[in-house]
Amino acid sequence: MNAPGVGEACISRGRATRAGTPLFSDRRTTRSEVGVVLHLCGDCNERAVSRYGRRLTEHDMVKIAAGAAGLGGG
Repeated sequence: MNAPGVGEACISRGRATRAGTPLFSDRRTTRSEVGVVLHLCGDCNERAVSRYGRRLTEHDMVKIAAGAAGLGGG
């Protein structure tokens, strides 16, 4: 999902979340089992709360990054 030139992309929508971007302050970060750093922007986290009634867990974030789940929308 990472677009060329997008640094520290959101695992759900691919938008840049690196320092200096508008999405940096609200992002969540975790690591996959193999040590890959995963980022979820605040907008996608809020969509998850709205959709599922809770924040995504680190396990949920890993599943999204692996393509096993998604938040929908565009």
